[in-house]
Amino acid sequence: MFPNVKVGEVSGTGNTVLVNLGWQPDYIETINLTDKDQMYKFHSGMSAGTAIDINKAGSIAELASEGFTLVNNATDNVCGFKIGTTISESSKRIAYLAVRNGPGN
Repeated sequence: MFPNVKVGEVSGTGNTVLVNLGWQPDYIETINLTDKDQMYKFHSGMSAGTAIDINKAGSIAELASEGFTLVNNATDNVCGFKIGTTISESSKRIAYLAVRNGPGN
């Protein structure tokens, strides 16, 4: 069992999507399963709301906004990450991989 790694799938809405892991990840990777055309990555040290955008052709670009933001919100009891609107395309299946280096938030 790997408590520091979680994989899952969410449905894109065109709006932000919260992913509750119970902890904040150090690395996030998502893939658009519907079109199989976009992959986004985020690692600790990157600015909130950003991501690395890799398209099907292999082009790499920085997503400067509406990427990933780490979340630890006691009000909504959510600890994990937020997928921004650029990544959360409406009606698209989005797979995620989230990894943390060790225990804790």
